[in-house]
Amino acid sequence: MQGIIKSMSDWEAFLERAHSEPVVAIVIQSSGPDPCRDSVQKVQLATRSQDVLIDVEIVKEKQRLRQMLRPLTESAHYVKAFHNAKPALRFLLALGLRPVRIFDSMLAEQLLSGGQMTTEPTLSESVQRLLKIEVPDQWRDSTTSVGLSRQARLVYELRLHLIPLLVKAGLVRCAQIEFECSVATAAMEQAGIRIDVDRLQRIVTEAAQRMEDATRGFCEAFGMTHESLFGDATMNLHADQQVLAVLQEHGLPLRSVRRSALQPFLSTHPALQHLLDYRAASGDRALESYLKAVHPVTGRVHPTYSQLAAATGRYSCSNPNMQSFPNTPRHRVCVVPEAEHMFVVADYSQIELRIVAQLSQDQRMLTAFKQNVDLHTLTASILADKPPSQVTREERQAAKAVNFGLIYAMGPQGLANYARHTYGVEMSLQQATRFRQRFFAAYNGVARWHARVQKERPEFVRTLSGRLRRVVPWQLTQALNSPVQGTGADILKQALVLIFPVLHDMKARIVGVVHDEILVEAPIDRADEVVQVMNRKMEQAAREFLPDVPCPVQARVTSSWGDEG
Repeated sequence: MQGIIKSMSDWEAFLERAHSEPVVAIVIQSSGPDPCRDSVQKVQLATRSQDVLIDVEIVKEKQRLRQMLRPLTESAHYVKAFHNAKPALRFLLALGLRPVRIFDSMLAEQLLSGGQMTTEPTLSESVQRLLKIEVPDQWRDSTTSVGLSRQARLVYELRLHLIPLLVKAGLVRCAQIEFECSVATAAMEQAGIRIDVDRLQRIVTEAAQRMEDATRGFCEAFGMTHESLFGDATMNLHADQQVLAVLQEHGLPLRSVRRSALQPFLSTHPALQHLLDYRAASGDRALESYLKAVHPVTGRVHPTYSQLAAATGRYSCSNPNMQSFPNTPRHRVCVVPEAEHMFVVADYSQIELRIVAQLSQDQRMLTAFKQNVDLHTLTASILADKPPSQVTREERQAAKAVNFGLIYAMGPQGLANYARHTYGVEMSLQQATRFRQRFFAAYNGVARWHARVQKERPEFVRTLSGRLRRVVPWQLTQALNSPVQGTGADILKQALVLIFPVLHDMKARIVGVVHDEILVEAPIDRADEVVQVMNRKMEQAAREFLPDVPCPVQARVTSSWGDEG
């Protein structure tokens, strides 16, 4: 049956017929791509036997459209099938609806690719690849009734095609998480996050001045004119080759202008500090992109979160990338909640090491976590051959590098480099070699896990949800890292699935995720209650995948992202 919904009686008749075949494919046409200022114009629905169109011009009112769609979108009776659900879900959320039971053919195809498809396939691409149907141009046009109708029908057919493929690939549980998480992801984008514009603008303005001062100081130190006769800068400290040429002309035997290359010459050529200062300031200057991203209607930043752009299954973020916003108190105090609200910031403690304990079944690790022993201190005591109570802060920091480096099978040189660049720990090659020996002797379950994976040389690895990733058989680090980071993604996304409906009812909003951290904006009078919900639901999500390892959550109430609570 095909038709246009012209009245509530038409709609009720459609729902009555649809009730016996509870899968509905949905395609939405809007006045533009931005749910914060654009609106829904048409909704095409397809069931096994019906194709119907809701034209908002006929419905007239936004409230009437919400009233019509609520029993369909919010009922657990119906599966709602989309291709790239998130944009449509944002428009439905903007209408005041909270859809449940989602199927997303785009996410399904990405999951089936085993991490090979990190770009989001269009409906036409998926149809041509999976259904072997060439999509005519008129079907691609979602501004026409024919285009909408055919797209909804193709989404319906894609779901039928993909379900047995997901079952065969063992991806059903992982797909369920991704599909249901798409609602929380859409809501997070729709909510956006608030920036203290004045404070961040001061950082950007000061950075521009620091860059100017550093350029002037560098030019004066190396006998160069700072500006041409026309007022243009004669030296661009961003241009590595130009900078390198100047330094070589002054007798510095350099082949690179990286910090590590410059460091040995700082004592004899202190003017090199100008170059390092410039680069530090240029990072702050680049934060102007966050100011430009503030939405003119909401006054908030609405980043794009991609669920499967990373092969491991971790979230990626863009436009702008809030996950790469500088992690220092000075910067993060610029990210603030709405008036009369607070942030609740919650993350898992040492989640990657806990996942390794579950995967490897290393008894020393499992016992330490069950007894709430700090694993970094334990490792430090093993490496230094002293009681945990005598471990110094510096020794614990070195153990941190060892723990996170060696669970992924770094060699001695890689470990020494990793310790220096990531944790600021100087470690000789001899020390790194000794630390590796002691680590694997102490954590022999981890050593056996590494040996097993190295012997098998798998082409595919799985996370504890069944998430699949194709790996290069001889790359041991990738084969070890993917199940760990991917299981971390499983846990975080399942946590979002669990907490989203509860927080929604409490008028609290998820406004950001960074790896294993969730950032929530909550009314002041409910912040402590939100902390309890976050602790409970995040721990519940972890238990589903890590039954042998307790996973405590650290949640705190803060007045900004940079506040420690």
